[in-house]
Amino acid sequence: DIDKLVDEISKDDNVCRMKHCSISIRILFIECRFCGCRFCVKHQQPEVHQCRSLRAGSSSASSSQSTKSIIYKRFLEHKLTYKINECSEKRNKAPQKIRQIQIDR
Repeated sequence: DIDKLVDEISKDDNVCRMKHCSISIRILFIECRFCGCRFCVKHQQPEVHQCRSLRAGSSSASSSQSTKSIIYKRFLEHKLTYKINECSEKRNKAPQKIRQIQIDR
């Protein structure tokens, strides 16, 4: 009986903790820093797996600070992508301007 119980617990520990997800997480998993549960890559974000720490404690300083940092990180990624695209467009236009100047001479 105890062996059956241990097998059941270890089997449960090797599967994503998200409800209705049966992805094996033996090799690759993410442990949530808020609730401590292990999730597959698809459900790693606290907002996605509806982390009980976020639900119960939006008032907790660490979770709200973390949420703010996630939002700020996404903002910076968006800003960086925009800047890269902008510089890329300028770089593509530069040879055209040089050719135009050469033709005008």
